[in-house]
Amino acid sequence: MFQPEGHEGLWFETEPADPWERYVWLSQKYVGDPVVLGQLEEGDAAAPFVGEPDICSDSVVERMGELGFEEEPGMNEEQIYTCDFTVHSNGANYFPTELYIDMLFPGNAFQATPVQMKLGPDSDRILKRFPDQSGDLECAASASVGESTAHILVTNDAGFRSGGFGDSCRRAYFSFWILKNIGVLEGPND
Repeated sequence: MFQPEGHEGLWFETEPADPWERYVWLSQKYVGDPVVLGQLEEGDAAAPFVGEPDICSDSVVERMGELGFEEEPGMNEEQIYTCDFTVHSNGANYFPTELYIDMLFPGNAFQATPVQMKLGPDSDRILKRFPDQSGDLECAASASVGESTAHILVTNDAGFRSGGFGDSCRRAYFSFWILKNIGVLEGPND
């Protein structure tokens, strides 16, 4: 799969063996054809999120499903709105990896510091460390969606199978590019 002219970011020309790199590769077919997000309406989300982009629209769920991710119930509270997925990245095992897309407002943001890991294009800009979190949730990809004032955090939780902080950052980084490729993340600060 050849990288389209003008595309910037992580790209795989051939199918990678690594499961998370492969998800990025699979998502590349959507570059240039972003999902329809729509807006959250009253009754769909807690009051602070009404009018914000629907990060869990039917289009997002459908495309993630095409990549092998299954939607799970997310959170819908005054401080956070999430779209959650599971994926069996290591074959058909009983312990899937969770992928979380969290929408927060800047006033609710946690204290974060940049992560200096060379995983690919812009990894030092995308990845953040949240020391008040534990396990895999300590590392997140930080992004935005369109013109929204909300902030997006993308995390993964592999539970006891996690290889630690570096592994969780790697999965968060690849998840960022999956969501960028399908068109969820499109803002100027992503």
